[in-house]
Amino acid sequence: MFVTERWLNQYVKLLRLAEAVEQHCRTNGFETKMDKGEGWYHIQALKAGVARSIVGARRCLDITMRGSAEDFVVTVGTGEWGKNIFASAVTGALTLGVGLLSAGASAVAYKYFEDRLWDFIKSQVSTLKNTDSQPVLLCPKCRKHISLDFKLCPYCGFNLK
Repeated sequence: MFVTERWLNQYVKLLRLAEAVEQHCRTNGFETKMDKGEGWYHIQALKAGVARSIVGARRCLDITMRGSAEDFVVTVGTGEWGKNIFASAVTGALTLGVGLLSAGASAVAYKYFEDRLWDFIKSQVSTLKNTDSQPVLLCPKCRKHISLDFKLCPYCGFNLK
């Protein structure tokens, strides 16, 4: 399942956001790998291991950030669910339901983590707001740098619209 959220006019340094999200995942016990390109960052986060595989509690996140500082989207996708269903059924049958209870508890904990991850991402966007430069233009009259959203030059009063 994938969930996407878009932000406009926040001027966030996406690299700093991606690094913070990757560190958050590592702090919560995930192994991580980050790839980056022009205008995008992709983080793979995995909680695995033999015990997790046996009880069907492997968890995988794909987190993608695309766009520019003023217009970007964050997508969080979850994985490993299909593999977990079979493992949980087999383990549940062999352990008289204990494995299913364990897998269920793990799924609830994972959903809770995913919700907290979104809270963390939103908090980081707020914290990192205006860490990247806003686009500017030169006033045609006084030639000073000004923000694109100004209607009048704050230096000379020239009408920019």
